[in-house]
Amino acid sequence: MAVYKYGSKRQAFDNIHLAVPTIEWIGILPEDIERLHIPESALSPMSKKDLQKCESLKTRPYFRHDESLLAEIDLLIEMKKKAEIQCLDAISSNYLCDVYLPSRLSLVMT
Repeated sequence: MAVYKYGSKRQAFDNIHLAVPTIEWIGILPEDIERLHIPESALSPMSKKDLQKCESLKTRPYFRHDESLLAEIDLLIEMKKKAEIQCLDAISSNYLCDVYLPSRLSLVMT
């Protein structure tokens, strides 16, 4: 999502036309994994490359100024686990559509 919000390194010359700074993340966050007690079996281990990418992201200027984003990245590194949106099926088969997305959308729409 960072590429959409801030632009890419390779296209830095044109980021002003390509970036969408108002985009909001509505997917699962690392804090959601803990808060919702997502079972370990619904998560995937982070690879060495995933962990390196997280460390790299923390050095970028736009991440260094966003404390909540840095906290999420730090939590991800600490857990060494990642989740995809379908992990919410571990709570219930309709949790994503009936609870999670309406809640997240109401947060980003205000």
